[in-house]
Amino acid sequence: LKETLNIRHNINKLLNEELQRAIKAISTPFNWNEFEYRFTNKPGNSFYQLFEADITALKNSRPGTYMNYMAALKAWQRYKHKGFDVQDLGRYLPGFADSIKGDTTRGIYLRATRRVYNSIRLNIPFLPSWDFKIEGGSDTHKGKFIIPEQLQKFAKAKVTPAQAEARRIFFISFYCNGMNIIDILNLKYSDIKTDGNLEYFTYIREKTKRSKKEKKLQLLLDLN
Repeated sequence: LKETLNIRHNINKLLNEELQRAIKAISTPFNWNEFEYRFTNKPGNSFYQLFEADITALKNSRPGTYMNYMAALKAWQRYKHKGFDVQDLGRYLPGFADSIKGDTTRGIYLRATRRVYNSIRLNIPFLPSWDFKIEGGSDTHKGKFIIPEQLQKFAKAKVTPAQAEARRIFFISFYCNGMNIIDILNLKYSDIKTDGNLEYFTYIREKTKRSKKEKKLQLLLDLN
């Protein structure tokens, strides 16, 4: 009996040691969903596939945003031709960021990547949260100013009829605080309002039309 108890004690000790070794070897607790994701060879686990699937709905509803996100995806594909699992994204973020020339472009592509990654996490909740610091953005861009003399020279330059139309649209955008071209093309005469001696027009930006927030601008140009 004593020998049997010793054998059981030794077996329990060995099992406990193996259990502790296994626990130390596993960085996170076992998760069945993660196990299934890793080992059942489900289609569509590539980050590029998940990225494109996530933004497909934007193609018709928000084409401008869709184009920006597609540009970010193509930049990823140029950086790393072979697709990779979305769980490995963190490994490649520093190198991807370094591969993008220009602070503004880098910020745009990384923010698009973060937005898509956080959307993917809704369906794959065991993915780690985004912890990569994004540097760069539109506020870091220092463009050159256009002086009045340059505008006058541009306005008087001899151009083709098509170029003249493009120039006209440019001036509308310029004097309307950088109004987007798509918003200019969507303008209607019914958008023009009169309030006493003040003429103005209102419009809803295509980029933010979901918020239904109108922009009001005083008429500075002859729209005819």
